[in-house]
Amino acid sequence: MKTVKDGFKNTELGLIPNEWDIKKAGEVFENVALKGYPKEPILAVTQDRGTMYRDECGIDIKTSDKSIESYKLVEKGNFIISLRSFQGGLEYSGIRGIVSPAYTILNNKINIHSNYYKYLFKSKKFIDSLSSSVIGIRDGKQISYNVFKNLPLYYPPLQEQQKIADILSTVDEQIDNVDQLIEKTKELKKGLMQQLLTKGIGNTEFKETEIGIIPKEWEVKLIREVANTTSGGTPSRKNKEYYLNGNIPWLKTGELSNKYIYDTEEKITQEAVRNSSAKIVPVNAVIIAMYGATIGKLSINKTEVTTNQACCSIICNEEKVNYEYLYYTLEFNKDKLIELGAGGAQPNISQEIIKNFKVFIPTREEQEKIVNVLYTIDEKLQSYYKKKEIITELKKGLMQQLLTGKIRVTTDK
Repeated sequence: MKTVKDGFKNTELGLIPNEWDIKKAGEVFENVALKGYPKEPILAVTQDRGTMYRDECGIDIKTSDKSIESYKLVEKGNFIISLRSFQGGLEYSGIRGIVSPAYTILNNKINIHSNYYKYLFKSKKFIDSLSSSVIGIRDGKQISYNVFKNLPLYYPPLQEQQKIADILSTVDEQIDNVDQLIEKTKELKKGLMQQLLTKGIGNTEFKETEIGIIPKEWEVKLIREVANTTSGGTPSRKNKEYYLNGNIPWLKTGELSNKYIYDTEEKITQEAVRNSSAKIVPVNAVIIAMYGATIGKLSINKTEVTTNQACCSIICNEEKVNYEYLYYTLEFNKDKLIELGAGGAQPNISQEIIKNFKVFIPTREEQEKIVNVLYTIDEKLQSYYKKKEIITELKKGLMQQLLTGKIRVTTDK
């Protein structure tokens, strides 16, 4: 028989501190459905940004006066069970408003610190328990209060709930601070790109061109005049051998999320390359997603790759254009490219559009100066992203330990 660690007791949620309780969710929260508040603002319930005023998140849905009468009132401090709660937990509302009657609104029946449960309801352990309670439901089905009320919940002493929430809130503040630095740096980069990629560095004489005013020494070129383009292909999925034990990186558009590509999720064999439209793309090509959800996304491959057919690889003539400069130029002109690809049911930046896209070409020396400035900004951005990643991982670890009582916090008596 296993011995129980001193100061802890066995429960249906595992070992918890002796001072903690386990309560059914229905003992802690009640289902409330207050209606008839049509003058209250309509709220949007999101997994990534929480509960917000609907008109602040760009949602424009026409709602009749009659239907608003049936909307449910959400008070500050309430929790909301949404259509996606079994994927991303319950949402906390820090504001008052009304939501669709499809949502379930929870109000606390006993004393709690809402912020403790805000974090608990977003923890992996809780989401896993919620998901296992609704096995078999289809994506998007409402989780009923009757399911929720039988879930076991941790119930630490109130002072400890407060302390745990305070610690996690402090970590959230750090993440918010880094997010602000990221946004400020993005704005700085945007301004620098506007300046550097149209006016350059230290130029005083300018000239008119068919696509705008540029420094006198610059030229306007079609991409096909300074680079070659190629697309890829998908080796037959029916032949599993093509994807087993391959050593040639095969890039999909969904992987164009970072500036540089060092590896890919899938590898293919030489035989797969021979028997498909996939081609070996040399290092330092600018690879752009031509269609789909990632349309316009860009990366530079730092290893030889093959790609699927949704990627266009632009292989620069380095005597004419620096590949990093072309990357920044296309990043700056992403919206223009997507606009050129509009017209069909699905936007498509074809190879023809890319090949015939006009770009400003400074002198080789000035290209490198521009790249150096923007590269420095990118490095700063990457350092912030890395910092955010580290703090986010720290938060996950703290949530796992603090919310379950594995690590105790000291409270002021």
